[in-house]
Amino acid sequence: QFAILFNGLLLLLFLALFEVLLRRPGTRQQLAPKLPTPERVGILFSRFPGFCAGGFIAWAVQVWRRRRERSDLAPDAQILVRFCELGLKFSLLGTAVSLILLPMYATGPGKAGGFNVLCLSNLKVGGSIRFWCVILAAYMLTSAFGYLVLSEWRIFSQLRRSHFASAASGSRGPVAAQSCRTLMVQEVPLHRWSERDIIAFFEKI
Repeated sequence: QFAILFNGLLLLLFLALFEVLLRRPGTRQQLAPKLPTPERVGILFSRFPGFCAGGFIAWAVQVWRRRRERSDLAPDAQILVRFCELGLKFSLLGTAVSLILLPMYATGPGKAGGFNVLCLSNLKVGGSIRFWCVILAAYMLTSAFGYLVLSEWRIFSQLRRSHFASAASGSRGPVAAQSCRTLMVQEVPLHRWSERDIIAFFEKI
């Protein structure tokens, strides 16, 4: 109970801090530069400007509306967003599994007391058929996590290839295109530091 209360208070504290930072013009521009002004976020925000506009609720609504708009993001940003989504998917799956395991723990034949009723401590000592449900749930969660990670790795490989292909084609500017076709040669002897000697060296090889 103490752990639940402590983590709940920490969540409220960080949400309140995030709300304060989003309402300050300076930090708002750093945290959410694309967050629209209060008069442009809809009827709900115009009706309740003191509660909704410019804070966490406005930010959350905009993030949800633009969750599929990733074409303008850099590859690193896309990977970060997908990593957060992977964590969300796995957390939702774990929550769904816990909806089955927690009632099974709570109705177990053990003699546990307090918060331990909702864990393995409340199952029968010496073996119980309910342990198989726990093992199956562990294997299922492990397999699901492996599947999600492999899926994200394939998407990462596709993003990396498409990023390099677009950069090499010049769609990201001449500097990016040139960097894809540039080699850095190090430890060139001092007596070869001339255009003629370098051209002759590369023509020779």
